[in-house]
Amino acid sequence: MKNYATGKRRCFAHVVTSGQVLLVADYFSNICIDFDDVLTAQDIEDITGINKKSLMKLLKSGHIKSLTSIPRYIVPKQYFLEFTATKRFRDITTSSKRFVNLIDGFEKWRSQHQYQ
Repeated sequence: MKNYATGKRRCFAHVVTSGQVLLVADYFSNICIDFDDVLTAQDIEDITGINKKSLMKLLKSGHIKSLTSIPRYIVPKQYFLEFTATKRFRDITTSSKRFVNLIDGFEKWRSQHQYQ
């Protein structure tokens, strides 16, 4: 068993079962409620803690759909939320403090919302 408290790399796939995939998008929907309906790459980096280089790869490859690209990616919030429900998102593994905190927050949020 990995010890996540020491800064080990984590991913949502470690805590989400196949039947809970849409819960991840619901969780991020709550997190993004105060953001505009259109996100920038910087917004997504701030929300997730995914580093800029990795985020740019996800945008360039089309894993995160966007309306425009260079010089600035514009991502409708709905496209970002759809991405959070994908296997590709769940498989992102990082030790980013923000990302690890999101996973911990998801586990708490899920336990509070599992019977609603």
